[in-house]
Order: sequence, then structure tokens, then C-alpha cells
Amino acid sequence: MKKILVILVGLPVVMAVMMTGSVLAINETIENSVVDNCVGIKAQIRRLQISDANSRIALGRSYDRISGELMTNFNTRAEINGQKNEELIRLAREFTRFAQFFRESYRQYDNEIGRVLSIDCVVRPSAFYAGLERLRLLRAGVRGNSDAIIEITNMFREEVETAFGGGDE
Repeated sequence: MKKILVILVGLPVVMAVMMTGSVLAINETIENSVVDNCVGIKAQIRRLQISDANSRIALGRSYDRISGELMTNFNTRAEINGQKNEELIRLAREFTRFAQFFRESYRQYDNEIGRVLSIDCVVRPSAFYAGLERLRLLRAGVRGNSDAIIEITNMFREEVETAFGGGDE
């Protein structure tokens, strides 16, 4: 549960960085490196964008299956059998909430990739570098939401084992 709290606390920082849109002052060495490697950096970002999109689609589908086919169905059957468990219901809601956070944070990240790729990094290396920094933060937010979903899934499994038996017996 600590991971979930950390992620929620970190979101305002990411949002503040995005909203200010401030251009970081970079030193001449970094600026020259951005200009010299501009084409290569953009190519890497495009490859990352494709890879991340494929991962997001696969994860999104998995999250939908876990939520709909596992958690919701399990909770419904437990309630029908008179074994309603409020903690499992709460965890299923948290899972759904973080799956929505994951989708939204990914949308923001993907939009930022497009914005960064549109910056002429030879003419505006500081703006490009600031965009890269925002991308790093946004990508970390996507990862944090994914990690929170994994943690919630583990807590759900543990609660099922505790409440209904199972595990390594």
C-alpha cells in the first residue's frame, strides 16, 4: 500500500512540471551533445514510442481481463455464495482506478512524445532537453501505475488465500 501512496503523492509533481512548460537551462556540453546527436535521439524516441505502445496495448488487455474475468467474477460468485469480502471488493475498485490512471498517464506520456518529436533539437536544444526530462517523468509515472497494479493484484491474491484458503497446502 506504501507504493500506491508514493505514486499518488508524486503525480502533482509530474503535473506541475508539465503545466509550467519551463525550459531548463542546460550547460554548453549538454547542448552540444543534443545538437550533435539530434537525429539519433529522435530515432530512439520513435522506437521507444512503438515499443511502449505495444506494451501498453498488451498491459491494457491484461488489466481488463484481470478486472473483469478474475476480480469481478470472483467477487460476484463469493457474494452469491454468501461469502462477500469487503477487502476484495475494495481491492477490485482500486485495481480499476489504477488501470484508469495507467491509461491516462500513458496518454499524457504519448502526447508528450509527439510534442518532443516536433521540437527542432538543432535549433532549440534546451527546449528539446526539457521535453526529454518531462518524458522521463511521465514514463516513470506510467511505470509507477503499472507497479501499483501489480501490487494490488498481489494483495488480492493474498486476501483470497487468507479468506478462502489455498496457497501452498
